[in-house]
Amino acid sequence: MHKLRMLMVVLLSSFSLVGHGDNASTQSPADFVKAYETVLRQQDNGLLASMLSDDVTVQVTLLMADEEPMLISLTRDEFLQQQRALWLFASVHEFHFGKPVVRKVADEGGRTRWQVTVEQQERYELFRSSLNRENRIALVLEQRDDALLIKEIHTQSREW
Repeated sequence: MHKLRMLMVVLLSSFSLVGHGDNASTQSPADFVKAYETVLRQQDNGLLASMLSDDVTVQVTLLMADEEPMLISLTRDEFLQQQRALWLFASVHEFHFGKPVVRKVADEGGRTRWQVTVEQQERYELFRSSLNRENRIALVLEQRDDALLIKEIHTQSREW
């Protein structure tokens, strides 16, 4: 049972924010969040992949009832694989994003970075089980050339 729970945890650790298309250079970080929501609703893994930097880091902290918090780190490829699996196996995936909070955090090496924090509520039906989550997602977006890309994803999730 613990292995099934771990599989569900990893499958459901699908947090990122995405901007896409030729207008990425003109997108504000807040518009980037709206684009992410669209990509997730369209279940477009190709667009999702194009919005992540090659060196993106993904860390998810899971808070589950009386258990100790669990930290999961994913590479870019692992993250994309888990997103594809979620879309393939979840019979229901409903979610809502709150209003993003954006702040400029640095200009490093000629690259502008923003931190975007957003609250997300999700509901899944996966493997005959229902799962509800509240997620606090903190992203670091970086301007590279003419596009915003996700450099870091840090998510704290509470499930029930």
